[in-house]
Amino acid sequence: MLMGIYEELGVKTYINAWGKATALGASLINPEAFEAMREASKAFVDIEELHRRAGEIIAALTGAEYACVTCGASSALCAAIASCMTGKDEAKIMQLPDTRGMRDEVVVQKKHAGYYTMLARLTGAKMVLAGDDKGCSLDQFEAAFNQRTCAVIYQANIVDNGVVPLADVLAVAHGKAIPVVVDAAAMTDHRKYVGTGADLVLYSGGKAFEGPTSSGFVCGRRDLVEACHLQRHNIARPQKVGKEEIVGLLKALELYAKRDVKLQLNEEYRKVAYIADSLRGLAGIEVDVVSDSARPEIRRVRVTVDERSLGLSCDEIRKRLADGDPGVILRPSVGNTLVVDVRQLRVGDELVVAKRILEVLSEKRT
Repeated sequence: MLMGIYEELGVKTYINAWGKATALGASLINPEAFEAMREASKAFVDIEELHRRAGEIIAALTGAEYACVTCGASSALCAAIASCMTGKDEAKIMQLPDTRGMRDEVVVQKKHAGYYTMLARLTGAKMVLAGDDKGCSLDQFEAAFNQRTCAVIYQANIVDNGVVPLADVLAVAHGKAIPVVVDAAAMTDHRKYVGTGADLVLYSGGKAFEGPTSSGFVCGRRDLVEACHLQRHNIARPQKVGKEEIVGLLKALELYAKRDVKLQLNEEYRKVAYIADSLRGLAGIEVDVVSDSARPEIRRVRVTVDERSLGLSCDEIRKRLADGDPGVILRPSVGNTLVVDVRQLRVGDELVVAKRILEVLSEKRT
């Protein structure tokens, strides 16, 4: 039997029960998108023409005025914030990350200020945090604006209590003529956030859409997206995206828009039910099925562990699963819970995941 490429490299592979996470290579690319990339690699094209045509196609798919392909969602965020500072002024574009003479402050709710969001500082922008770790009131959000504010970043995947909702964010920001950038990197609806009236919306190409891992895009208002295209002359040059990734992303998005959502979810729910049913009844644990707070169509298996009775901590359980053969990586979680995400499990993987969890949970009992 021929050795697999990762085995040949000496790199371990895992069953991905974490989800569509960059840390594990995001999603497995759609085979048709991969084939489109292979075909794209065989010819030379005017990259600027390809970028512009891709922007038109993605705009049609998302309902936006225009779009710009980027090297992942973080690159899309940087292009978006840079464009909110410079507009289409080429002198300002070439001046970045020196922001003298520009509006350069970005308002972000403290609960939305993760390290991905803070990467927007690579453009020279300054982040103004509204509220605290417990939340942000509408008054605190409004108080964060001043004459230097150029944009707002809203994290679509964090909708906890204490977060000012997107509708209110849009009302406040647009009342001050400030654009709102929605980071929807891993969200599953490719039209929803454009439809809210957000000025710019950014996505990862390699997560929900199963396109190239190193692809993403920003879509929305034409003037701001046109400025995103211009950022390739300076701040976005180190984050350039190749012709293969552009074509692969277009094919992946085309297929995603045509997918049978009901069939896909039914298969995911079947795997969730199998794993949950396999673990129920085992002493020392409680098993339930939970929905994602921001994407309720996504269901996961949550296992609450009595660490004392099992004689194993959740950290040790996760480590043993990852170190095993095959290695299984669970979704990160806090406290005494284990979380299984089935979206990247191939057919039959759910049997292996359930078996491996049962084996590890039984190790202290025998």
